[in-house]
Amino acid sequence: LQRPYGPEQPTRAPAASPTAHRVVAGGEDTRVMAWDSRNGKLTAIFRGQRDFVNALAFSNSGRILASGGVDGQVILWDTASGTLKTKLAGSKSAINTVSFRPDDVLLASAGADSEIRLWNVASGRLLQSLTGHQAAIRALAFSSTNKTLLVSGGDAGRFLVWNATSGKLQTTLPAGS
Repeated sequence: LQRPYGPEQPTRAPAASPTAHRVVAGGEDTRVMAWDSRNGKLTAIFRGQRDFVNALAFSNSGRILASGGVDGQVILWDTASGTLKTKLAGSKSAINTVSFRPDDVLLASAGADSEIRLWNVASGRLLQSLTGHQAAIRALAFSSTNKTLLVSGGDAGRFLVWNATSGKLQTTLPAGS
């Protein structure tokens, strides 16, 4: 079995495009690599993170890729051209997770500083920060049917349910039994 060209360091973040035969992975070598999933051919290398890449997510249209890293940056990439669209700066600590709202208007990012940041994708403007976690955040998910519902989870062993429009915490759920 021949290994296709890929990251030379451990991989931390895989993602699959919802609209094309493209898969991406990022990791400890600071690059995001993209392949055609049908033939394993390397199609692009995205360079811009200054440290390990911890998080990747495609927009639901597949036109934008978000990457988040240990450097605290979130970068939005144009997937057609492979070019950097914008850098979203706001965190001084590692980004662990990124998630697009299904309409691709908002991007949520979160990480080691236990804060969720909501960004306008078109302008790159920080809209609001959500606080309520007591430890690092590891996961974010928007509802596919309710544009206001955002769920977050992390090292504190609980899930927080947010109204992403108002920024209000709706409920806290225990992760275990």
